[in-house]
Amino acid sequence: MDKIFSLYSHAAIIAPKSRHDDFLALKKEEPHLDFELYTQEDVVALFAYQYDERALEEVYREVGDEEKAEAILLALSHLNSEKSYLSSKLEALKPLQKRLVERGLLYKIPNPERSFENKNVVISGYQDTSKISAVLGELHNMAICYDTVEIPANPLRIAYEFNDAYDELHDVFNRMADDLASGTPIDSLYLLGVDPSYFDLVKRFSKHYGFTVHTPTKRSLYDSAVYHAFRPRYLARGEEALPALLEENGQSKDAAALYRLFRRYLSLGHDEKTLRSFFDEIAKKTGVDEPSYTNVVRLLDGFIPPKNAHVYFVSCQMGAFPPVAAEGDYLSDSEMAELGLAMSSEMTEEWALELSALLDSAELRFLSYKKKAFGAVYFPSGLLEEKGFKIEKSPILPYDYSDDKEALLEATLLDDEVNYLRVDKRLNALKVGTPLPDYRSFDYTYHPFVSVNPREPRSYSPTQLKKFYGCPYSYYLERILAIEENSMTFFSRVGTIFHAVMKDLYASSAFDFETSWSEALASEASENGAFNAKENALFLRLKEECFYAVAFYQTHDSLLIDPAYRTEEPFSLESGENPLVSFKGQFDKIVSFGKEKRYFVVIDYKTGSERFSEELLPYGLSMQLPYYAYYAMHDSAFENQELIGLFIGPILSGRLVKDAKDSLEKFNSDKFRLEGVFAKDIDKMLAFDPSAMKSDFIRSLSYGKKGFPKNALARAKSPEEFATLAESAKKLTLEADEKIRQGDFPIAPLNVKGKFDACANCSFRDVCYRKDEAVKHIDAGKDSADEEESEDDANGLE
Repeated sequence: MDKIFSLYSHAAIIAPKSRHDDFLALKKEEPHLDFELYTQEDVVALFAYQYDERALEEVYREVGDEEKAEAILLALSHLNSEKSYLSSKLEALKPLQKRLVERGLLYKIPNPERSFENKNVVISGYQDTSKISAVLGELHNMAICYDTVEIPANPLRIAYEFNDAYDELHDVFNRMADDLASGTPIDSLYLLGVDPSYFDLVKRFSKHYGFTVHTPTKRSLYDSAVYHAFRPRYLARGEEALPALLEENGQSKDAAALYRLFRRYLSLGHDEKTLRSFFDEIAKKTGVDEPSYTNVVRLLDGFIPPKNAHVYFVSCQMGAFPPVAAEGDYLSDSEMAELGLAMSSEMTEEWALELSALLDSAELRFLSYKKKAFGAVYFPSGLLEEKGFKIEKSPILPYDYSDDKEALLEATLLDDEVNYLRVDKRLNALKVGTPLPDYRSFDYTYHPFVSVNPREPRSYSPTQLKKFYGCPYSYYLERILAIEENSMTFFSRVGTIFHAVMKDLYASSAFDFETSWSEALASEASENGAFNAKENALFLRLKEECFYAVAFYQTHDSLLIDPAYRTEEPFSLESGENPLVSFKGQFDKIVSFGKEKRYFVVIDYKTGSERFSEELLPYGLSMQLPYYAYYAMHDSAFENQELIGLFIGPILSGRLVKDAKDSLEKFNSDKFRLEGVFAKDIDKMLAFDPSAMKSDFIRSLSYGKKGFPKNALARAKSPEEFATLAESAKKLTLEADEKIRQGDFPIAPLNVKGKFDACANCSFRDVCYRKDEAVKHIDAGKDSADEEESEDDANGLE
């Protein structure tokens, strides 16, 4: 104790957080010890500029992005105004740093070295101390020493190999249980290598062994219901909404954290949409306090355990250990180096050194890796070979502390049989002795807790029905529970602008593209926030693309006889079969034309890759055009007119670069051509498209000496077939309504090979608990008209 007293008395101890409790325990034994505790990050920050939320608010005003504002402040806190930097980005930050310093928003702690002068500086636990040495330098009257950890005479050099996670956890839980039975305090036990994919299994194993491994639940303030209830009130009323927050929510920790968050930024003067985005981003990164747990096995955070800990290291696999740090989004590695901050390569090397020290330490009691689990194959970390570890099968332990060890063994063997078709001879005897009636019997279907009123009028749009048929559970979350989806994307905003210009083309008799484009862009920016510099640069190319799309339609429109256009019109139509069901939507364009006989076509503009596919219609997908056809056939405005076409109109192609051999006119004609189904009568199509014999306006439309070639014939429809398509939309709508009123919302995502995947961009993946077998896989084949016809086909010479 005298040696410890002399070392730690009047000392500044620099150690990882995981070691601080060790030193505080010494202080409890010897109250006269007067040391101070720091982490390496604390020491580095002490010599840099300090800042608080006032500085964050000020930088946010300039950049409009909270995450970028934090990265800029990190750079500003280590920027030296007297130094010349190679990075133009760092040089450009100097005026901002000067302004913040002058306003007192960036400030330095006076003489930070006084915290270490005339003290013993003890560095404990860190393998690389170059950062600490670089910051402290050679201060007067300061002695630096290292609290080293001796490598044991016989460090652990065996890594156990397991077939899967069940075997691995069965073994390590038994070893920890035996360690506890020998008298080791449970607070000394740590698990390393357990990531979230293990959490459910770890909780199950904990129940079988009588002790708990604490798996943290990371929850942000954004996940709190209190946050979403309070945010709109604050944005509307400002500071005056704060006092009622704590009164209404009593002792809620979420409410207290929420109060502190909004209180910090009272003076932000941005518009409501910008504020909403700002608070959302901060709330997503603001963790909610977890309850404090005792008498549990903890997960080791990092690779530096407390002294005398017993570390059980599982899943020591290649690619995860040692971990690899990623380069920052805002500051590159070279810029971090110029600021004296750690580059990603240095962080990776530091983690590798810490892991290497752990593998040599007396704290490491067990190490393992699994060969297969969670649908993947694993290999042992290369560091094990470097450190001289021998890979062995774990021996059968002479003890088993599980309360139903045979059931665990049976579950493991059943997994081998189901997943890998390996049949173990012990399985039959186990099935007789300890049957597992609940094996893989988890009910992944959803049983709704909010029902739909069976007598309530309901309306449906094609988008809603696509969501329902794509996955009823997703529809339930979005439409019945009204859970908010992801925010609007840049691509969807581009679609809004293009649609606005196309609407203006027919709404304004004095249409001017430049004026229409500018107004559409300004309207969208006003509605959903300004575009950034990168997006504005992209609009230079998108504007040109929209101009070509407008020109394409203007060229064709000039050929129509007595045309009438209805664009971007919302509609609502009550179902004749069920008065509680109505059809609603908004079509992009319906064009009627002709002199003696009037015809009309429906056109749905697309700025994406989605197209009409008749093969998908029976599954409730690709319903938009048949849905609009059903409406139009029941609209009195088209009562004496004949439907001769349902088309998708691509107004933004994914192909923006033309081949050198193609003219610009042909390039635009190819990518903007209408796609869909058309009348089987060539005379009717000629009334809409004079080039219909070999159309340069409608994809796959041609007519030869023998009539329609096979590719065109697959898309050609009689009046009865058009009516059947429209009726199919009605039928699917009524079927969906019946299931919705019955509360039939199973987790059953649809996957049509190569065409549709309900899970791919689902907003609710984080709250979905589907099994793979819940996915409905469909191979709808290839549309017969997907390929362009050959030259022979076009001339009817097949």
